[in-house]
This record gives sequence, C-alpha cells and structure tokens, in this order.
Amino acid sequence: TQVRNSGGVRFDDGMYFLVTLVDTSGYSTGVQAKYQAYLLTEVALSINGKSLPPGAYGVGFVAGNKFNVLDIGAHELFTVDSVRDMDLKRPNPLQVVAASNAHRFRLYAGRSYVTVSRAD
Repeated sequence: TQVRNSGGVRFDDGMYFLVTLVDTSGYSTGVQAKYQAYLLTEVALSINGKSLPPGAYGVGFVAGNKFNVLDIGAHELFTVDSVRDMDLKRPNPLQVVAASNAHRFRLYAGRSYVTVSRAD
C-alpha cells in the first residue's frame, strides 16, 4: 500500500479502523463497479448513521453519490449517500481526515466522502 492510497484511525484505547485501495482489475466488472477498497475495523463503526460491526469489508464510492459496504464475499450490506467536497484543496485517491465534530472522521475517495465514527 501507499500512503496516498490508505488511511486509518487509532482510537484512544489502541483499537484501529483501517482502509486501503485495492486493485480490482482481476475481479468481474460487477465487483469492480461496487468497491475499490478494503476496510478493516477492530471496533463497531457508524458510517453516515449505519452500524457496521468489527470485521473486514469491501467498500466503494459509486455513481450517483453512493457509498457501498459489502462483506468479504462481495454481498452488499448497505449503501449510504456520499457528499462531494469541492472545497478540499488537495484530494488524494483515498484519505481519512478528522471532521469538525469531535470523534468523527471523513473517509474520502477524491472529493467524495462519508462520515465515520466509532459506534456507541
């Protein structure tokens, strides 16, 4: 992985949430269209208000300002809306940035993002 293609959060208790872009060129076009990254989390997360238990997932920003979360077998778990941030100065292929709200983060792919936080 490259720094510009990955990101993550180390929480106060030492637990992690990590995400990295993957090369899906060997996958079917149906899978390629659904996700572009792997997300690994040791804690339950909230992504735009949807709960995600600890585990390994495929995730992707797709057409129509949507963000998909899939299990490791590429079965869709849920889809949420993503937001375009035209004020972002230097978009990277993938990055995690602290949001203005405490304990919330933005997971970006280019200028598109979803809000991620540790689930209560």
